[in-house]
Amino acid sequence: MSVARTQAEPSPDADSPVRAPEAAPAAIPARPAAGTAPRPSSGGAPAASSGAGAMPAGPAETPAEVRSAAAPANPAGLPQLTEPWIDLAPRLPIKGIAAQLALQSEWVGVDGNTVVLRVANKGLAEGPGVDRLRGALEAHFGAPVRLRFEIGTTGDNTAHAVAQVERQARQQAAEEAIMGDPFVRQLLDDFGGQIVPDSIRPENPEPTQGTSP
Repeated sequence: MSVARTQAEPSPDADSPVRAPEAAPAAIPARPAAGTAPRPSSGGAPAASSGAGAMPAGPAETPAEVRSAAAPANPAGLPQLTEPWIDLAPRLPIKGIAAQLALQSEWVGVDGNTVVLRVANKGLAEGPGVDRLRGALEAHFGAPVRLRFEIGTTGDNTAHAVAQVERQARQQAAEEAIMGDPFVRQLLDDFGGQIVPDSIRPENPEPTQGTSP
């Protein structure tokens, strides 16, 4: 009678290390088929399609490339009168003979970079006042200036003539205000007084050269 023998598996030794089970290989994502766009992952930004109809974006415009639309103050580099001469002349920062030259001159025009003025007194168009006036005009216009004078009769288009008309109007208004004052009239009637000529002065003083009115 034969006896079947069974071979017993050896029991693991308590001192031998126990091996951890090997990890399964990571799954490799499948590549999309040609001609198909990849799907965006959850929570991420959608992937841009690279189809043939997509237009490439142009380069971003940097601040250095932006041109200012503001034109320069004097692009031609020539004197340009933008207000009446009778308003500009009293505001020029000059005094003395140069101020009188500006106030008593009449604007004729501009010939290139030459400003043409008309004066009634030839003496005003000579001397250091001319250079000071020219320097003030160059600073105002921001351009080189030459001066040329015509000697002749000036009309009402000089700052001096306008100032005289305004001065007379203020004087007349002041005299009418005094003569029409009831208290003044009462004094004149009671005491037989009279107003000294040229003793009445306008309340508002005249603007001085080099200051705004």
